[in-house]
Amino acid sequence: MQHTLNKILDILYPPRETQYALRTHNSGTTLLNSGCHEGIFFCTQYTHPIVGAAVIENKFYNNHSAQIILAQCVSDWVHTKQLKNVCIVPIPLGKKRLKSRGHNQVISVAKLTNYPVHHSLLSRTTETLPQASLDKHQRQRNIKNVFSCDTDALSKLTHSIIVLLDDVVTTGATLKEARVTLTPHLPPTTKLICLAIAH
Repeated sequence: MQHTLNKILDILYPPRETQYALRTHNSGTTLLNSGCHEGIFFCTQYTHPIVGAAVIENKFYNNHSAQIILAQCVSDWVHTKQLKNVCIVPIPLGKKRLKSRGHNQVISVAKLTNYPVHHSLLSRTTETLPQASLDKHQRQRNIKNVFSCDTDALSKLTHSIIVLLDDVVTTGATLKEARVTLTPHLPPTTKLICLAIAH
């Protein structure tokens, strides 16, 4: 009955191609395919059809199924690295982009992992152009000095590892700039890891 109902709904309201792709994902199948790009770790490959679809669905449509898939990638990565006492600090959006999009796609994923999320430690003080539309040098200039951190809250952190999280790494400019902002204020026993969900 449910199968028939879904077919009728698909005819009346055709799903997006990316939305439809997520239906083919078996939740028992790992998408972990990790690596490191210019000092930035990543969980999986954006070119994987399910990963690419999940990133798009999460970012632009706030798709909960996509967020679950991506959160599992993050949790699997942390577990595989055997990291302990971890918290996640998501890359923040500017106020205008957050208002137009309606959610921060990185926070949406981070909240579905097994780890504490501190989304107020880092803030974006300057609105920027979308990084996807820029080349490598433009991206670096675009993101320069746009973050600030809550130094009081950061100094009180009891976690031994901070995972600074973004959804996609291309040049790494955003995560590197966020790392530059946070690093001088880290407690001496705290390690900072830059992680993107996909590359």
